[in-house]
Amino acid sequence: MSRWVERAHKTRALIAMGKVRAVAWLVGYTAGALTGGPRVALLVVMMVTFALGECAYSPAFYTIVERIAPKGTLGRSSGAAWAVFQVGNTIGPSIAVFLVGGDVPFWLVLATAAVAAAALVLIVDRRMHAAPEPALAAR
Repeated sequence: MSRWVERAHKTRALIAMGKVRAVAWLVGYTAGALTGGPRVALLVVMMVTFALGECAYSPAFYTIVERIAPKGTLGRSSGAAWAVFQVGNTIGPSIAVFLVGGDVPFWLVLATAAVAAAALVLIVDRRMHAAPEPALAAR
């Protein structure tokens, strides 16, 4: 996985990570309908699949932050990215506990969030690789 991430466009690695995480969450959802050995086996598959997605995250995310940070703001941009990550770590568990008690299966919420994250990264990818707009002619 690490070799692939080194060769791949970093935004594309994050898009793949979102898709892999969505698959992992759907496998977890399926495991919830089973019992005994099959449930354990699917949960192991889920954990391995999720771990593969995590392997794509770290080397790709901060490379993207470095590429899109406005000139002279790399430190602040990295700090902002890390702060947002920590906010997620802080409020995420409370949201998860709330969702677990809800009517919508938690695994499906996570899978949907992973697909939404992949879609947002796709938008960033398209903007990063778009041709620059021609300068407006002076009047």
